[in-house]
Amino acid sequence: MSKGTKLLFVGIAFLAAIGIALSAEGSNIEIRNLIRSVSKSVSASTEITPLQSGGEFADGYNKYVQYALQLINEDRKANGLKPVVLGNNLAAQKHAEHLVKNDIISHWNTDGLKPYMRYTNERGNGYVSENIGFTRGVCLPAFCSIDIKEDIKSHQWSMVNDDAAFEWSHRDTILDPYHNKVNIGIAVYAGDLALVQSFENDYIMWKRPTTRTGDRVIMSGLSAFNQGSISWVAVFYDKTPQKISPAELFAKHRGKYDQGELVGVVLPAGKKSDKGVTVTASRWQVSSSAFDIEFDLDPFLHKGSGVYTLYLTAVTASNHQVPLTSHSIWID
Repeated sequence: MSKGTKLLFVGIAFLAAIGIALSAEGSNIEIRNLIRSVSKSVSASTEITPLQSGGEFADGYNKYVQYALQLINEDRKANGLKPVVLGNNLAAQKHAEHLVKNDIISHWNTDGLKPYMRYTNERGNGYVSENIGFTRGVCLPAFCSIDIKEDIKSHQWSMVNDDAAFEWSHRDTILDPYHNKVNIGIAVYAGDLALVQSFENDYIMWKRPTTRTGDRVIMSGLSAFNQGSISWVAVFYDKTPQKISPAELFAKHRGKYDQGELVGVVLPAGKKSDKGVTVTASRWQVSSSAFDIEFDLDPFLHKGSGVYTLYLTAVTASNHQVPLTSHSIWID
């Protein structure tokens, strides 16, 4: 058996702190990072297992997903956290397959889409934060052998226990107490293995999933998040995604991604942001278990065509800010 040399490459996305002072009866609230640090790790492959149709392995795809979920929840339990359940958003699996088929390591795909854009395209209605583990093969296929479970275990252990060089960004994502779901993508092809963990904050039963009609946006639903109250909608902007070749992804997009540029915040009447555009919601009905919000998107569109992502955000009693959505809207 021929084995490859173990390599390690990691990229982390750090978001610049966003300070937004809200003026309401003397209150002063700061909006911090809306997306946690994310990263990917790469090690040498010792095996090749071709993908079958539908992305399944010959000896059973689901058992690897369940094993990856088990490891995540063992780490969460060891740190006093509730388990996450398996989600059904397909973005994680599609991205894992995309990575190995193109032999690339990136949070972007070749359509130029970031994780939250891909999540929205697969009808994700919550908030997503992505980890990627990648094993690159450095041996000839005919002479390679792989233990998929061992690769998954190695990535999980490194993310939680050997992440200091990356400021514990993988660990923070895995051990985020507010995550309640994870979508797991696993793909192996031509010497590469990709493990994608797309964690979700999925607490909302939508009466109307985020809807845009003209320049009006409506967000309405029942919230099961009982640790804080919905306080604002932050709006971020990305330029219109462009096709990116695998070579360019490898050269320029192996590292961090962020949530784009803050363009403004939607707030209830009487509050104002000190950064970006403040839009007062035309309807802001929020209780501990339900919300009905409507606002005009047009004031945010001065950036022109591109992708505008909405982060409906709750604030806990201890002032932790918890994004409940990362919903992307494409503007031509």
